[in-house]
Amino acid sequence: MQMNLDADLKAAHARCRYLQIISIELPETYEGSIVDTQVEQQYTQMKRFEQEATLIRKQIDILRSSADQNVTITNATAQADAYAIRQAAEVDY
Repeated sequence: MQMNLDADLKAAHARCRYLQIISIELPETYEGSIVDTQVEQQYTQMKRFEQEATLIRKQIDILRSSADQNVTITNATAQADAYAIRQAAEVDY
C-alpha cells in the first residue's frame, strides 16, 4: 500500500516514506461476513472434536468389552479346571 501511494505521489514530486494505518472502518456487511466465517470455522472445528471424542469413547468400549471377554474366558477356564481337579481327586480317593 505504501509503495502504491509513493508511486502515485511521484507525479506531484512528493514521496511517501512511511505509512501508518490508524483505523479501518469496514462496511457492516463485510464485517458480518467475516464474523460469520469465523463462527462457521469454529463450529466445524467443534464438530470435528466431537467426532474424535465419540471415536475415542467407542474405542474404549471395544477395549472394555475385550477385557470383559478375557475375564469371562479366564473364569470359565478356571472353573472347568477346578471341576476337573475335584473329579480327579474324587476318583483317586
